[in-house]
This record gives sequence, C-alpha cells and structure tokens, in this order.
Amino acid sequence: MSGYHVFQWIVGLAVPDAVIALAATGASRWSLVAGAAIAVGVGVVLVRVVRRGRAPTGDTAHPSPESASPERTRPDDHEARTIPGMLKQGRHAYVIQQHEQWANGEDAEELLMRAVEQLEARVALVPNGTVTLRRSLDGTANENDKEVSVPPFLIDTVEVSNAMFQHFVDMGGYENPDLWPEDILPLVLEFRDTTGKPGPRFWAHGQYPQGQAALPVVGVSFHEASAYAQWIGQRLPDEAEWQMAANWRVAGSSKTYQRTFPWGDSMDHTKCNVWLSKKGQPVDVRDYPEGSAPNDVRQLIGNVWEWTTTDFEVWHESGQPVRLDDPVKCIRGGAYDTFFETQATAEFRTAQNPLARKHNVGFRCALSADEIPVLVSA
Repeated sequence: MSGYHVFQWIVGLAVPDAVIALAATGASRWSLVAGAAIAVGVGVVLVRVVRRGRAPTGDTAHPSPESASPERTRPDDHEARTIPGMLKQGRHAYVIQQHEQWANGEDAEELLMRAVEQLEARVALVPNGTVTLRRSLDGTANENDKEVSVPPFLIDTVEVSNAMFQHFVDMGGYENPDLWPEDILPLVLEFRDTTGKPGPRFWAHGQYPQGQAALPVVGVSFHEASAYAQWIGQRLPDEAEWQMAANWRVAGSSKTYQRTFPWGDSMDHTKCNVWLSKKGQPVDVRDYPEGSAPNDVRQLIGNVWEWTTTDFEVWHESGQPVRLDDPVKCIRGGAYDTFFETQATAEFRTAQNPLARKHNVGFRCALSADEIPVLVSA
C-alpha cells in the first residue's frame, strides 16, 4: 500500500493513526511567570493574564463546572441575555468586546471587572516563539517543512467541557445563523444528538449525559466547535498556535530547544490520558495538572484530540503535495484511546473531515492578544 493510500485510510478512522511521526528535540524542565499588557485603540486599554506556576491547593484556578440536571429546562431568555447571564454562560470575552454597547449602566464598571477576572481564570498567555510544522508523510525533515513565527496569544487552560457547551445549546446556538458560515447552514440541521435534538452527537434530549458535566465535549464537528468559540467571543487556535502552546519553543531560545511533550521530553502516561493510562474514556478536563505546560494549560496531550483552524497539508517524499479530494482540518494532541506514543506528542499532525463528529475529538478556544480590548481606570 502506498503512503498516499495509507494516508487516505487513516484520515477516515475514528481514531486517526500514524500519518506523521514528528521528530522533536530535547528541552529541560523549567517554569515561567507570564504576563501581558496590550494597548488597543485610542483609549487606555489593557488586558493582563498572569499565570504563576501550578494551580493552588483546591484547584481554584479551575472552578468546578455546573452539575448535570435531568430536569434542567432552557433558561429564561431575558435573564440569560443580560450581562450577568452571559457571564454565567462563560461568554466573558464577548462581554468585554461589546462593553462599549452596555457600559453606561450603574454596575458597568463592576461587571466589566468581573468579566475580566473570569476571563483571566479561563485563559493563559502563551509567549511568542517559533514552531516547525513537518510536512512529509513519514514526519522526517525536508524542504517543505514550514517554520512559523507565533505572536503571543491566549488559550483556554482546559478543553471545553460538556457543561460549558450546554450553555451554547440552551441559548439556541444551533439556530443562530450568525454563528455559521452560509455554505454550512443547510448542514447544521444534521448536527443532532441521539434523540434528534440540536446538540453533540452523543447527547440526548439536548443535554449531556448525567454525571459527565466536567468531561470534554465530543461528537462535535469543526463547525460546531467554531460556532461555540465565536459565541463566547473567542476562536479556535490554528495548528501553529496549538503546537506553540504544547512545546514552548519561546523567542530567544535555541531553534532546537523545544519540548516533545508539555512537561518535557519523555512520555509519561501518568501525566496524560492515553491508551497506556488505562482510563478507557475521557476524564475531567481539570485532571492531570502534573502534565500541564508551564503556564498551567492542561491536557494538550491526551484525553481528546483538539480541532484547529488549519487545513491539513502533507507532501510525498518526492516533494509533491498530496492531493486530497476534500479539505480536512488538522487535529492535535492525541486522545484517551491513542495507542502509539509517537501520535501523542506536541508535533504530531493528523486530520479529520471538518464535518466529522467523532467520539474522541473535542476542542479548546483561543484569543489573539489584540482581540480583547479591556478598559482600565487610570
């Protein structure tokens, strides 16, 4: 079987297997205190996101998701569309971005600061750096490899959970045409759960399964993930950003100074949820703090694959690009059922059809540094 046919076969699997096994070089364990100050527009605007080492005892940096309730009904529309309602739904970035439209109320300053604080608890800063995206079928270096500079950006510290995504479903996200590309709108009708309600593939009656509030949402296509991210005022990361978050090849370091895993150079299945971890299913999005990146971003490796915005490209050994019948999107990070160590690294690349709704693919959201103008009192 040729490399091209192997690639076609792999992309169609529920668990994408080895398309590219990327070479990665060593990095010693280290920690950072990250901060950012960004001036935007004509006013004095600032966003600060600071992470100091690991989460404190009790994991207060990662609040517990809401509990499941089989009797839960759709929230009151008026209340849910107020600023406090939006903050409860995790739409902190959206509230901040739209603050000029509602900033005349008596509680405007307090609500804005609450939105900033809650967003700070959700995201972490990834400093600027560079990544090398391997492009060959076997993952070896060649002239088609792409060196990408990545500016500072913000990324969610955890994958989007069922409880987080429930807000999007409850608020009619699937019925909001503004959240979906025009050419995708007819297909949104097919994004149904097991009972025919709008929602992720493995839900029922528009709700996630009982007891799975803190598990990552799966069974969502690239387009569903993108719509949710837009709804909360964020976006999906591209694959260069995702890789930068996972291997921390920061500016000023050697070009070879990058991690194979967020925690270092050696696979340790006690620090991530992969096949050898023997969990057999996704776990709480806050688990495995010991496997975090230096800024406490968790589960970049394992638990579930994560969607990125990047179209997948790969080249034959001859230097010719592989022609795909349909575009596919890069997914990164491996999952709880990823068997091979080479598939669960910071550099491994594979892909899925953007309409696929797999049992082991989820996502997390990101933000560019200039996407959050935050008004700060002088």
